[in-house]
Amino acid sequence: MPDTPVLTLTSSFETGSVKSSALAPEQAIALFDKLADRTDLAWGYPAQGCHARAHILCHDLAEMGLSPKKAWASDTLYDRLYLKPPEGELMEWNWHAAPVLAVKMPDGKVQDMVFDPVFFDGPVLLAEWGKLIHAKPENVEIVTPGDFPAGFKSEYVPSEKGPFYNLRGTKEAYTADAHAKKELENYLPLQKIPRTVFQSTFRQMLPEAPTRGATWISVPLQAVSVNRPKNPSA
Repeated sequence: MPDTPVLTLTSSFETGSVKSSALAPEQAIALFDKLADRTDLAWGYPAQGCHARAHILCHDLAEMGLSPKKAWASDTLYDRLYLKPPEGELMEWNWHAAPVLAVKMPDGKVQDMVFDPVFFDGPVLLAEWGKLIHAKPENVEIVTPGDFPAGFKSEYVPSEKGPFYNLRGTKEAYTADAHAKKELENYLPLQKIPRTVFQSTFRQMLPEAPTRGATWISVPLQAVSVNRPKNPSA
């Protein structure tokens, strides 16, 4: 059976209540690790499903009393988003999405951080997230759930019609949760466990944070080539 949505933090790395405007660094790592080890979100299948994961997680995080947003990255007319994962072949996308939460950094400054366990072992700044998948800075943004990213005609909500339709105000909008879960269930048999992800700058700032999870291990980003090969189809 899939894991149930995360509603509370029980990690020994947790400090205090999560119901605040911004997570403390220790809370952010504890929450990230719980999300990263959920078995119902097919984290180990990065080829598809980002809009479904972002939809489900924004719903679950809101139920925790948090105020999630969504990070969006899109391609251009001539350049797609791409990444060579630590393991596997070069991957390309037209767009990518992930949930965002406010985090109080060790220096006291509050930053919007992207929570994307598909690629990273911890929360990352929007610029770090976009750079990994080779998104142009002007094509990366953070929006409130329900709002459309710039240039998009929908917020890519899971539905029978697919993610490309504007469902605002329609009855299909009320079935988005079920469609998101169904889509990810189809990807569960295709994922790799444990998966290998990139180390985040944020986790390295917290030396007492665990360095691996139940379903993932991380490698240094600089140790892996993320440049597009001369022949992407090879």
